[in-house]
Amino acid sequence: KHCRIRPALWCPLDTAMLVQALALVSSVATGSTDSNCTKSSVVDPSGCRANNDIGNIRLDSTLPLAAQIAQCTQYCCALPECDAWAVREKYSAGWARNCSVDGGQDCCLLKKRGWVMQGSIPGCTSGGRSKGPPAPPPKPGPPGPSPPAPPTPPPPPLPHGGATCSDDWDCSLGGECVSGRCSCDPWFTGDACNVLFLQRAKPDNGMQVNGTHTWGGHGLKDPSTGKWVGYFSYMAGRCDLNVWSSQSMVISAVSDTPDGPYNQNVKPTLGPWSHNAMIAKHPNGSYFLFHIGTGVSEKPIKQCDPSNPDPLYPFPAGSPQPAAATTHIADNLTGPWRPATGIPSLNNPCPFFFPNGTTLLFDRESMTMAPSVNGPWSPHTPTVTTNGSMKPEDPGVFRDARGNFHMVFNANSGHSNCPAGVPCGGHAWSRDGVHWSKPIWPAFGTIIHYTDNTTTTFDYCERPQVAQSEDGTPLTFFVGHGYRGIHTLAINFCQASDTDCVTTIR
Repeated sequence: KHCRIRPALWCPLDTAMLVQALALVSSVATGSTDSNCTKSSVVDPSGCRANNDIGNIRLDSTLPLAAQIAQCTQYCCALPECDAWAVREKYSAGWARNCSVDGGQDCCLLKKRGWVMQGSIPGCTSGGRSKGPPAPPPKPGPPGPSPPAPPTPPPPPLPHGGATCSDDWDCSLGGECVSGRCSCDPWFTGDACNVLFLQRAKPDNGMQVNGTHTWGGHGLKDPSTGKWVGYFSYMAGRCDLNVWSSQSMVISAVSDTPDGPYNQNVKPTLGPWSHNAMIAKHPNGSYFLFHIGTGVSEKPIKQCDPSNPDPLYPFPAGSPQPAAATTHIADNLTGPWRPATGIPSLNNPCPFFFPNGTTLLFDRESMTMAPSVNGPWSPHTPTVTTNGSMKPEDPGVFRDARGNFHMVFNANSGHSNCPAGVPCGGHAWSRDGVHWSKPIWPAFGTIIHYTDNTTTTFDYCERPQVAQSEDGTPLTFFVGHGYRGIHTLAINFCQASDTDCVTTIR
């Protein structure tokens, strides 16, 4: 009972692993240790090892840290696939179900190869396994070319449907209930079709600006050119994201494909301060640009790299700066933009337009509704509500070809729900856009698999948005990823003809 292998969502339990787990619990409980497994000099003071967990074991909180480390090291040594371990105080992550009870217990986390270093985290001590004496250093030789990186082994797939169901609601509206079992759409996976299913990302995807941080946004197809025009939050003055509250502005860029790269005709749209860019097309053919801030400076704007001035701010000649407003409107996707009146100012706004002009405007936890963008506006009950440590923000809402609504959102507002590197993107669903399911997470996350067979685990993912085809098919998933290499990713959804699709939660 003191050792629980990860739940089936993360790592299917097989007989061999169960036998190993029972054996290691027995050996540690009786004081048996591996004499070849040393714990001297294996504690790593440089940070906390994270991800690629294969199991978690609750530790006795009355023991001193040194004794807990000794136990955790021996657990790791008893499992051949264990490459590293971490001792976490009062660990409360939801997936570590053996440790997360009663607000969190001291926990031993066992990790296989592929773990990442998060940096120093209070209450975390971690290290690696050392079997026998270290190997002698290789003899120096003539330098040669670096060998290519070995392909990243494909992550074990989630089940693509199969959960028992009574109707499509039980399949998260991400599939259909067929003969009592969930059958997922190509762009959702998991037994209940509630996890985003994506293609591998191109290395040059999305909006990536060398030396500058971007943070969320998405593209729409321009009917006049056939190209994709994206609107993104961008940090003016070549500054980084930690000064977003003064430096953020909105820029536009063009791409030949929905997943980028958005590197053509890059130009400023709204000045600082404006953030959380969200572009939407109205049924009358006009375009609305929702955001927070008014596009007018509220704080001094600085150049963070004076030796390399930002070409987009101040606005260059020939690019007029629109008047202040919390929402802007244009007749064409590329502008010019003018203030839109009568629309409420919300935090992290996300619009949805019905064909008759009825408008739903979502913010972090609620929704405001009007028969048109001219109002009158009336608030409705919360959509995705706080659930324990889960605090939603950044809703992105879309309607699929069957008429069902889906909301993707950041389930980690204030980093209250998941530590760095742990997938924490949420999903909720609705038949009418007003009444919503309970949220689930993780539906998407921080683990990005690329077409060059590499994988990168980012710290956090926020600002999810979805680009669709005219018939409602989800085409591309956009999300801000950081806080290392901060930029806006754009990854195509899996389609029926695709054979190499992955999730971003493992």
